[in-house]
Amino acid sequence: ANNAREKLGVAKTLIVDWDVHHGNGTQSIFLNDPDVLYFSVHRYHNGNYFPFLGGNGGPGTVGTGEAAGFNINVGWNQKNMGDEEYYAVWSRVLLPVVKEWRPELILISAGFDSAFGDMGECSVSPTCFANLTRQLMPFAMGRIVCTLEGGYVRSVLGKCCEA
Repeated sequence: ANNAREKLGVAKTLIVDWDVHHGNGTQSIFLNDPDVLYFSVHRYHNGNYFPFLGGNGGPGTVGTGEAAGFNINVGWNQKNMGDEEYYAVWSRVLLPVVKEWRPELILISAGFDSAFGDMGECSVSPTCFANLTRQLMPFAMGRIVCTLEGGYVRSVLGKCCEA
């Protein structure tokens, strides 16, 4: 996001992180940056899921200063969340915010460890990941960059990337 701002003149960047673990490093970089909207959906368990964030990474971490409201955390407090829950978060939380904020670039931290059959103990299908991405394509003039963050089971990871 910083590189796109400095080198390409991108004023507003959305970072979507669907890895099963919270992106605490990414969040900390942009927590006080009103030009970057950080959205993370992850296992949380009241702060007791790796990386053991306590309250950081929960719904109360919303950004600081001028960036208050530009950090959105959807932390699951149980395992086995799947397509239905992810679609609901997209339709009720993420997409309305994106429509209003209108980013110029979307970066997806695409960790597939929340896929069914991977180690994150969630049940998101490869088709769901593809649809979540497609739902973001009308925004930012389709300028979306997906960065593979992993997944632990190669056969599941391959299906998710292919979708």
